Amino acid sequence: ICCVVNATSLFVCLKARNGPESDGLLKKNDESVDFMSSTKTVVISLLVSIVYLLGGMIIFYLCQMNQAEEDQWSMLDCLYFSVVTVSTVGYGDLTPTTSLGRWFAIFYMLVGIGLVGLALGIVGGFLMARQEALLMKAVETAGKKRKAKKKLSPTQWRLIGAVAILVTFIGVGALGFYFLDDMDNVTDAFFLTAQTVTTVGYGSPLIQNDATKAFAIPYILVSTLLVAAALGTFADVFIERQQERMAERILKADFDLEAILAMDTDGDASIDMGEFMEYMLVKMGKVSKIDIEKVKSQFRELDVD
Repeated sequence: ICCVVNATSLFVCLKARNGPESDGLLKKNDESVDFMSSTKTVVISLLVSIVYLLGGMIIFYLCQMNQAEEDQWSMLDCLYFSVVTVSTVGYGDLTPTTSLGRWFAIFYMLVGIGLVGLALGIVGGFLMARQEALLMKAVETAGKKRKAKKKLSPTQWRLIGAVAILVTFIGVGALGFYFLDDMDNVTDAFFLTAQTVTTVGYGSPLIQNDATKAFAIPYILVSTLLVAAALGTFADVFIERQQERMAERILKADFDLEAILAMDTDGDASIDMGEFMEYMLVKMGKVSKIDIEKVKSQFRELDVD
């Protein structure tokens, strides 16, 4: 019954052979794919991040509490240092002065950068996805009201959203650092903001007061994630455009004997639609041969007769 093997035909074959029972398998797969973007996962990720940061705050405070007055840290200093550490911003204005504090910092860096980075990455991806969904919904609503006007493409709206995020967070950061830290000039404020959102952390200018540290804590956690995602959007769009051009060239290209022979994967001296689609999708970079083989292997396991 199921002669042609590809992603679409596998779905159709499962539905045809197993009927409603196949829905359960497909729904389970969908649930595993959606798990990383589910609200429950985002909440768990937030809780993990908060617990890890608060734990770091308490332990760094205990490590520094018996030091000379100039080396003692407040709870705000400890939370600020924890955020600067796991975000890899690393301003360099605070450093543990005790051996215990430095050993804990080593552990905190090695574990926290991966753990909190993953957790906050899930949150950032969730926020970006919601932002794009709201943006596209607004576009559709506006499109219905202005059918006569030319619509922007989804890619163009993605770029607009990315630019909006960059402008917003760089502007908010520069204003916050400039006014809260009483900076002498706007250049220093933008310079510190750029260091923060890119996690470069040159260490100059330094944050001078507690109010700026309190502002920097949430700003670092949110801005580093969303600005990185926004910058990634530009790279994604460029790669997508390159793939589209490559796909167009492949679709318009003539097929030589070598290409035709390569399509005949089962060696029966004929090419069916499945073989043609498999060859073209691999050539266009939509899937890899490994992916195709995995799908075929799964089909063979399911096709018991």
